[in-house]
Amino acid sequence: VKARNYEVGVRTHLAPWLEGSVAIYRTDVRDDIFSVAPAETTKLFFQNVGDTRREGIEFGLRGIYNGWLEGYVNYAFTRATFRDDIELASPRTLGVPQQVRKGDQLPLTPNHRVNAGLRYHLYKWLTLSLNLTFVGDQFFRGDEENSQPKLDDYAVLNAGLDLHWQRFAG
Repeated sequence: VKARNYEVGVRTHLAPWLEGSVAIYRTDVRDDIFSVAPAETTKLFFQNVGDTRREGIEFGLRGIYNGWLEGYVNYAFTRATFRDDIELASPRTLGVPQQVRKGDQLPLTPNHRVNAGLRYHLYKWLTLSLNLTFVGDQFFRGDEENSQPKLDDYAVLNAGLDLHWQRFAG
């Protein structure tokens, strides 16, 4: 497997309390290798799938207000595709190989992903946090030929409480 990466980006302070960034990237992988599960799902083997590509753009904003409130939001668009026509075994198509075409999307790689969060420092030793992750729809592992409906997008909301005392954190 050989990968060639290209990336260009910029990070700047939009205001004394606000930082922004943007990056465009592309990774071309030659002779990529996938784990493949044939009809007997207890077995697994690896198969060369030719060339693949991951490319996209990321945006981010991060702000700190008076040292007690922090916030961030990041967005990433990623397009991950097969660059060659191939046949792959799949437990989904018992005994019949999938016909993966150039341009089909790699499974489990959503096009859209958003992360956002807030941290509120009540005291030097106590911080409250709230984080949101959104993951866009994507093809299921085993559907490399993209013939089935995509898995639904989803969001996860997490809340946290951080305690710090001397060298201890919890």
